Amino acid sequence: MPKAERYRAFLVTVLVRHQPRRTYAVLTRTPEDALAAVKQLSTEKSKLYVVGGLSRILVRHLKMKPNDMRLIDSGSQVPPSAPGAASLPPSLLATPGGDRK
Repeated sequence: MPKAERYRAFLVTVLVRHQPRRTYAVLTRTPEDALAAVKQLSTEKSKLYVVGGLSRILVRHLKMKPNDMRLIDSGSQVPPSAPGAASLPPSLLATPGGDRK
């Protein structure tokens, strides 16, 4: 008998032009269910991306229940460099020893 899929916490980012990006943690069984849950709260012009997940420890710490949704981040108005990618500070993007001559 096959096992039922476990609940996982997916991180879903909502991008809307000229608005700060928002990232939600959604506790569902599949990424498609997470996108559908966030789609209900967003507008037609918004773009949704699954950008990651949370560990079980963080899910317990946040006291999330199945089909629960939490706003994790309300980011800046600067869009990420790639769809769904988190923007990193320039110090982390530099290669080690790149300034040496």
